[in-house]
Amino acid sequence: MGPRILITGATGFIGARVASAAATAGEPAHVRLLARTPAAVPVEFSGPGRETVPGDLRDPDSLRRACAGTDVLIHCASAIGGDAATARAVNDEGTRALVDAAAAAGVTRIVSLSTASVHGRGPFRAAAPGTLPSAPVSATSRTRAAGDRHVMDAGGTVLRPHLVYGSGDRQVIPGLVRLLGALPGPLDGGSSLHSLIDVDSLAGALLGAARSPAPEAGG
Repeated sequence: MGPRILITGATGFIGARVASAAATAGEPAHVRLLARTPAAVPVEFSGPGRETVPGDLRDPDSLRRACAGTDVLIHCASAIGGDAATARAVNDEGTRALVDAAAAAGVTRIVSLSTASVHGRGPFRAAAPGTLPSAPVSATSRTRAAGDRHVMDAGGTVLRPHLVYGSGDRQVIPGLVRLLGALPGPLDGGSSLHSLIDVDSLAGALLGAARSPAPEAGG
């Protein structure tokens, strides 16, 4: 039997893909989803070895219940674009409570989804892991950077994609369309480069990192 996996944020754009990938992976696993609104989890997820539990990153008791009996945590939940107090309660304090609950439950592997925005606006070229500055410019990215630190201090792994696209995307492609529509003329020889990843590849990377052995310190 495969690992017992807990996934947060599984009703979101990326987390839903992680949940689907985990539930259909070749090696059988018990997959548990933490959701503020369990009814929002697609009915296709139901079945043997799959369960959804109610919980909220602002409710430590619910996090302790969700983590009990699990081996692996994939943390995809976050508050984006809201007020600073909510961002702090969810992204910073909520992640810390989740990591504490996972540690108390004996979880052996933690993988967290973050954002390249924690590094600031750049530009960055050919950056190696661990070499970029922490320079967030918004409440969302500042509190997500704080949450990242809780995960890494516990020996977990953080993935920080830049632009994520795919079916169901409500930000990247619509945002690019709005930007192009606002320009006074066509693009002409632009040199701007951006890092993009499709959502299913990112879900696979998160699940693969969660199923891999924990790296050595500094690895």
